Amino acid sequence: MLVSNMSKEQYDQGVSAKLVSIDDLTPNPQNARKHPASQVASIRASISEYGFTNPILADIDDGGLIVAGHGRRLALLELFAAGEAVRLPNGRTLPDRMVPVIDCAGWTEGQRRAYTIADNRLAETSTWDKGLLKVELAFLNDEGFDLDLTGFEGKALDKMLAETTPPDEFPEYGDDIETDHQCPRCGYRWSGKAG
Repeated sequence: MLVSNMSKEQYDQGVSAKLVSIDDLTPNPQNARKHPASQVASIRASISEYGFTNPILADIDDGGLIVAGHGRRLALLELFAAGEAVRLPNGRTLPDRMVPVIDCAGWTEGQRRAYTIADNRLAETSTWDKGLLKVELAFLNDEGFDLDLTGFEGKALDKMLAETTPPDEFPEYGDDIETDHQCPRCGYRWSGKAG
């Protein structure tokens, strides 16, 4: 479907990412989002595994001012410094120090500043379907996939993968149940009835 009276070629040129030298991109000093080294390492690992999937958004006419993609830029700089090739998801390798950029030169300064915030904030306001997430993580785990590449790690990941099998039958409210107890300090064990 074509938009307006544009030809497909005109339309494609207007929405396509351009290859731009990473050296021609300028971090936005108004970007309030910070990228700790651990996050940059995760982004770098993601790019190495999946390829560069999300172009940087920048105003080419304003010195390549980055609107979205500061963390990706930092990860790419590390990859380039290490001499690693950066590829696209289709397997093609990007030319050295070149990155896909979507130009937002048509935006006002206010739009650029607002989008810099929105791009970082909007993903934070979503929620997870925890049951489905657990199923997906379990599948990847069974396949031997490196789950750190999902962005989840440590105790949070262990908690999601933990088997929580309920007992065959739950006692009725008010029923006495036999329980085993252990003191968390000294380890002393005893049995008794709850309730």
